[in-house]
Amino acid sequence: MRGAMQGPPVTIDAPDGASVSSIALACDKACRGVLASAPGDSVALSAFTLAPGEAAAPPLKPLAWLTGSASRDVSPALAGRSGASLFFADDAVSGSGRVRWMTIAWP
Repeated sequence: MRGAMQGPPVTIDAPDGASVSSIALACDKACRGVLASAPGDSVALSAFTLAPGEAAAPPLKPLAWLTGSASRDVSPALAGRSGASLFFADDAVSGSGRVRWMTIAWP
């Protein structure tokens, strides 16, 4: 049933106690997500899978580390219900912004 709670809320913490700046979710039978966090002077993108009714926090798998200010919001977005394509904002060396794309091979 859409819009119904599937289980208890689960807290997903960023690695090394870093602050979370944004998250992207794509849900079908399970939810797949990408969490953007700021450990130190960089931005880390980490992936996770969360099944309905799962009570424990899922393990995070590192995808990428971006250099630059930890206050940057990369605004991750997953395309499609399977979440196989990830789009996120990045700054070029020249200072201009760009959108990057990554394919994720989920297990």
